[in-house]
Amino acid sequence: MRKKTNLPLLLIFLIGLGILLYPTVSDRWNSYRAKKLEQTYRKAVQKEAKEDTARMLQAAEAYNGQLQKEKVPDAFSVREGIRDEAYEALLNLTGDGIMGFVEIPDISISIPIYHYTTKEVLEKGAGHLFVSSLPVGGSSTHTVISAHRGLPSAKLFTDLPLLKTGDVFYFHILDRTLAYKIDQIQTVAPEQVSSLRIQEGEDLATLVTCTPYGVNTRRLLVRGHRVPFREKEYESDRAKEGRKDPNLLLGQILSALGGLLLAGILVGGWNYRKQRKQKKK
Repeated sequence: MRKKTNLPLLLIFLIGLGILLYPTVSDRWNSYRAKKLEQTYRKAVQKEAKEDTARMLQAAEAYNGQLQKEKVPDAFSVREGIRDEAYEALLNLTGDGIMGFVEIPDISISIPIYHYTTKEVLEKGAGHLFVSSLPVGGSSTHTVISAHRGLPSAKLFTDLPLLKTGDVFYFHILDRTLAYKIDQIQTVAPEQVSSLRIQEGEDLATLVTCTPYGVNTRRLLVRGHRVPFREKEYESDRAKEGRKDPNLLLGQILSALGGLLLAGILVGGWNYRKQRKQKKK
C-alpha cells in the first residue's frame, strides 16, 4: 500500500527531473548528431575525386559571379515557397542539403549549413540565405548564414553575442577551410539589411541570429572579412575553452533551484494531506 501512495511523488520527481535535464541532454544529442554528420561529410569529400570537388567549387564561384547586387531579404524571412533546383544542386555533395559546416571555436560550436533559411532548416542547423553568396569566398562576395538562439533542443547560435571583434570563425566547404576575422558586430531591425549586401572587391561573411534572447525582435549581425587560413592558428583556436554566458548559466541554476523548491512544496503538501487523513481515521 505504501508503494502505491508514493507512486504520484515518484512521478512528480521524474517529470521534474526530465524537464530539468531535457535542454542539456537534447543539446548533447544534437552536438553528437552534428559531429556524426560532419564525419560523414568529410568521408564523402575524401572519397570524391579532386577533379569533381574542383568542378563543384567552380560551379559555386560561377553562381556567385552571377548574383546581382540587389537588396537581400531579412535573414530570417520565410521562404518556404521558393525553390531553385540549380541552387539546391550546388555544393550538395551528400544529397542531404548540407553545403558544409560553420565552426566558431570561441563559443565551441560546429554545425551544418543547409540550403535556404526555412523553418525546417533552422530547427536542425544553420541556413544559407538564398540570394547571398555561397560560402566559397572570392572577391565581391558576401555570404549570410543564419541560425536560431535559445532552442531547447540545440544551442546553435545561442552564444553568438559572446563573440568579439578579432575572433575568427571558419567555413568547412568540400576540401577547403575558409577563415573569417570578425570586424563588425551590430544589432539592427529585421528590415535593415543594407549591411548584408555585396561590397565591391570585398570577401565577407555575416552570421545572423535573433536578439534579444527570448524576445527576438531584432537581428544580431556578426560580420567577418576573409583572412588566410593557417593550420597552427586554427588548432590553437580549437584548443581554447569556449566562452560561456554567465547570465544563461545563472538562469539555469535558478530554474533548477526553483524546480527543486516546487518539488519540495508538492511533496510536503502531499505528506501533510496524507498525515491529516491518517489522524481522522
